[in-house]
Amino acid sequence: MDLLLILTYAAFCISIFKIFKIPLNKWTVPTAVLGGVVLIGTLILLMNYNHPFTQLGNQIYSTTSVVPGVRGRVIEVQAIPNQPLKQGDVLFKVDPTPYEAEVSKIQAQIKEASQSALGLESNVDEAQAARTKAIALRDKAQKEYERFQQGYDKGAFTEQQLDTRLQSFKSSQATLEVAEAQVEQAKIALSSEINGENTAVASLMADLKAAKFNLEQTVVTAPTDGYVTQLALRPGVMAVPLPLAPVMTFVHSEERIYTAAFRQNSLLRLQPGYEAEFLFRALPGRVFTGEVIEVLPAI
Repeated sequence: MDLLLILTYAAFCISIFKIFKIPLNKWTVPTAVLGGVVLIGTLILLMNYNHPFTQLGNQIYSTTSVVPGVRGRVIEVQAIPNQPLKQGDVLFKVDPTPYEAEVSKIQAQIKEASQSALGLESNVDEAQAARTKAIALRDKAQKEYERFQQGYDKGAFTEQQLDTRLQSFKSSQATLEVAEAQVEQAKIALSSEINGENTAVASLMADLKAAKFNLEQTVVTAPTDGYVTQLALRPGVMAVPLPLAPVMTFVHSEERIYTAAFRQNSLLRLQPGYEAEFLFRALPGRVFTGEVIEVLPAI
């Protein structure tokens, strides 16, 4: 723009000098030059203030570094570089064999734990039966001891015989206490639940959920609409879930946004909603229109 104004003014001065046959001397030439400096300088200052422009601009792209969620060998790559993709389209697949095996293993453990949980009720019944038996033995030993106590008081039994019945009664009492403790333990195991599930089963269900999630991660899909670039992934490559080693870059299809750096005085005339024009060196002669969406008043 500056060069165009200078050339236009120079052509205008040459035309004036030739048409009016103005002589070239120490007065006319400096006057024309000084007049051009003042005129062009004023025009440039007015343009900078009323029509801000800059050559420092860039287009902003939202990209995502694609990293697999699980470790495994790549068996298929469906993404094609720089080809439009829809959200959910498959990018590549990792060998799911070890993760399928993990899911099957945990499912088998859940079935086993469920069967064990069903047996907890029978354990309670068994412990209660053992307690009933212990109560009967305790009552029998107690009556036997009381009978020998009465006989001892009358001199019918010796002290050793009485002591034997006393120890038998104490032993049956201890057996009853053990049986009652076993009943409580069986009831606690039966009533130990999380959201209606036995604790062992609930723990395995959580492991199964994690295993299924890992299995789903073997198929990597497009997070949004967009396209893939910098694709160097091939079948047979070992993909690892490391953020520092992305396998490809995904560019999101979003509204195109350009950023530009203006002089501070130019920012005084910029407001959101103003129309904007773009020119690119790679596309000479074409002007693209846009709109100012945000102004950051920063130096």
